[in-house]
Order: sequence, then structure tokens, then C-alpha cells
Amino acid sequence: MTATLSTLRKDVQRMDAHQLLATQLPIDIRSGVAKLLCPHDLQFSSSRERCDASLSHMSVGDLSLIRLRYGSDVAVIPEPSSGFVMVQFVLSGWIRVEHAGGVIDCRANNGLVLESLDQRRLHWSADCEQIIIPLQRATLARASESLTGRPVPARFAFNPTFHFDSPDGFSLVTFARYLMSLPATGPAGRMPMGALAKEMLAHHLLLNHLDHDKIELPSAAVPYHVHRAEAFMRQHLAEDIDLDRIAAHVGVSARTLSGAFRHFRKAGPIEWLRNMRLDVARVSLQQAEAASVADASRQAGFHHPGRFSHLYQDRFGEPPHVTLAEGRRTMRRSH
Repeated sequence: MTATLSTLRKDVQRMDAHQLLATQLPIDIRSGVAKLLCPHDLQFSSSRERCDASLSHMSVGDLSLIRLRYGSDVAVIPEPSSGFVMVQFVLSGWIRVEHAGGVIDCRANNGLVLESLDQRRLHWSADCEQIIIPLQRATLARASESLTGRPVPARFAFNPTFHFDSPDGFSLVTFARYLMSLPATGPAGRMPMGALAKEMLAHHLLLNHLDHDKIELPSAAVPYHVHRAEAFMRQHLAEDIDLDRIAAHVGVSARTLSGAFRHFRKAGPIEWLRNMRLDVARVSLQQAEAASVADASRQAGFHHPGRFSHLYQDRFGEPPHVTLAEGRRTMRRSH
């Protein structure tokens, strides 16, 4: 056992105070994990469908740390989910991830970055224990746009494994230890820290864990008036704002603002605003926060539902009512 792993395992003991359940019943642990991550099925390697499972959960704002042990040789078959990325730290035992492209083996002192659970089968050894940090894809999307000034890719293609003692892995371990060391405070006290922590994690993954060349950054700093314009758009998404109003707010001409957006964001300000509205509507539909497609479109600033549906399908490859239906099914399963 390396010093890094030994230190992390000592710090993990802090999560004993945040234990949600300890059970020998698969239905209990399956239900608990479904509420925190996603619905899944469990298959046991032996005929005795019993376990020695434990689940702990610690929140820092809306960023979660989950300590999980099944206590039996099991196969975990998650329902498809691409709404978040899972950063996993293997503390003991091993996990094997089977997917269409092959097999990933990960043992103690190593970690995983799983971008999608689609068509994956996860095998846990009986002695496997992990810390899992789920990170919303929406957070990664914001960080990606901020870093590159370009549209968010359909897939980030993270390197799926890291070693605790590698430079990038050690940084992630240090980040997890820091979160676990935070003093116990009320939810309100954790919110600002959680917002900063999730943005830091998103930027770290994008800058250090991609499975290809480093992320391509713009050659020059994005002008302040572009950032101000984006902030103004976010604050007034539901309003009927136009280019002249945005430009007047940030103190430049419409022509200057358009040129800056096309250079640094590869899209005009109104196109950028439209895509921002579509992204907000998608989150609302995925989380079933909107009562209907029309409600989601109106809250995001679209006043013509038919036009919204056309733009939505063009951007995301599916009609908005399909996203809402899947969001409602997910919410029902998690409750």
C-alpha cells in the first residue's frame, strides 16, 4: 500500500459520521445508490444473494462524495445515464468495467473517470470499496465553453483511469481529501464552497484527464465585454432581449460585440443566447422540473413552442417531449 492510498483511507474514516445505511439486503443498497447516482440492477456471482454493504454520503453544496461497498462479488448493470461524469477512487479490491470498446480493470490505488454509463457492466470484487464523486455534465459544459469559447462536444473523451501517485491522480486524491476535511456546517454554509469545488473539479478534468491532446485554449484572453454579455444573457434568459440591448449593457457597439463573439465564441451573440436558452431548457426537461414542454420553452425565453421544438431537436437530436418523458421516468425510479 502506497503512502497516498494509506493517507486517503485514513481520511475516508471521516465519512463514518455520514453513513446512510449498512445492510445485508440487496434491495436496500440498490435503492440507496439509485437515489444518489442512478437506478441499476445487481447480479451476484453466487446463488446466495446477500451482501455486507454500506453507503455513506457527504454533501458540499450540491457536490457529493459517496463512499460505497457492496461486500459481495457483484455485477452492477446501471441504467443508461449521460447526465453526469463519475470520478471514482478505488480504496480496496478491484472493479472491472465492460463496455462496447473492451474492458477496463482498476485496482486499489487507482481511479476511474466514467463519462457515461450507457451499455456498461461493472464488476465489483467482494472487498472493493470506493469513493465516488458524481459531477454534472452541465458543469463540465460551462467549464468547456469558458475555456475554449467553442460549442460543447457530444463526448469529452476522458482518459478512463488514473493512478493515485501520478501528478494528475495525486491532485484528484488531494481534492477528495480536502472535501472530506471540511468542517461540518449547515447546508447554507456549504453552498458557496460546493459551487467553487465543482467548478474546480470540472476544470481539472478538462485540462488534465482528456484521452487525447490537451484541450485547445484560445490564443488570447476573452475580452471582458464578452464575459459581461454572457452574464447579462444568463440573467435575462426569459426576456425578449436583442443585440442592441446586450451591447448597450456592456458598453460597446453591436458591431464590436458581434465581432468579438464570432472571434472568441465562433458564433454570433444571438446564436450564443439561443444555445444558452436551449441548454437551460434541456436541464429543466431532464430533471422534470418543467410541467410541460411549453413550460420549459417559456421559462427559457422561447415564445413559439413549435420553433423551440425544431431548434431543440436540431441541437440535441431528439424532440423535447422525449427528454421530458425520460426525465419523469428517472425521477419516479429515484423515488
